[in-house]
Amino acid sequence: MAVGPHQRRGHQRSACAERRESYTFSRKLGESLTKTVEYARMMLHRYQPRSSQSERFGGFTLIETMIVIAIVGLLALVSIPNMTAWLSRMRLRGATSHLSTQIDITRKMAITKMTRYCMTMTGDAGFSDGNTRSFFINVAISQEDGVGTGVWLPVTQPVELTGFTNNQTNDSYPGISLEPGGVSGNSTQFTGAENCSGLLFNQSGYLDNPSADFVPCNGGQCAKFTLVNKYYNPIAERRTLWVNRGGMPRTTAGPAVLPPLAP
Repeated sequence: MAVGPHQRRGHQRSACAERRESYTFSRKLGESLTKTVEYARMMLHRYQPRSSQSERFGGFTLIETMIVIAIVGLLALVSIPNMTAWLSRMRLRGATSHLSTQIDITRKMAITKMTRYCMTMTGDAGFSDGNTRSFFINVAISQEDGVGTGVWLPVTQPVELTGFTNNQTNDSYPGISLEPGGVSGNSTQFTGAENCSGLLFNQSGYLDNPSADFVPCNGGQCAKFTLVNKYYNPIAERRTLWVNRGGMPRTTAGPAVLPPLAP
């Protein structure tokens, strides 16, 4: 059964927000360069002899061009590192949004098809090793082969429900890794009940995982997944997904920040 476009609104809104921020950054940089050029020309005209000014033709002189090139170079030195940091943070947000969307779609498919689904996440064992060339997230989704059998078959259709991989080959989010469960306590270490070492959605969209797979979160219970930005300090650049018993994901700025209370 195909997943309707309304089920991917969260991911689409994230992509639109990234495009708006990219456009805003480019527009502001262009305005800054334009103002710089005009200021350079004004200063040159101010200190140029009047006789020379009256004889000049329109256009730029070699000196003006060299000054503008030097200023543009200085602006580039300042803006490029900021742009790199901004892009890296957008990748972290994008990967988190992608994972959240996958959780939400899997939950809705379990309800729609009245079938249990198992969603497993494999993290990067070297998430904190500082090697920015190595990053890893793997999400796999399986459907139960018969009610209560505990036998899981990989989902191949629809494509939105087949999972995704983020690594050096499929680098949708370069530098973004998932902390593996049980290493730092920032991602859930699943017990593997009913042969499912991940989120186990029942026919009502709730999680059938045992209590050992959850941690307390604002009066309830949640499984959690922490993504890190290996291009920067992984301790500082984090986002955590909290999934409550109802299968609903919520995002916070790292594992130390609990999710808001459910409405």
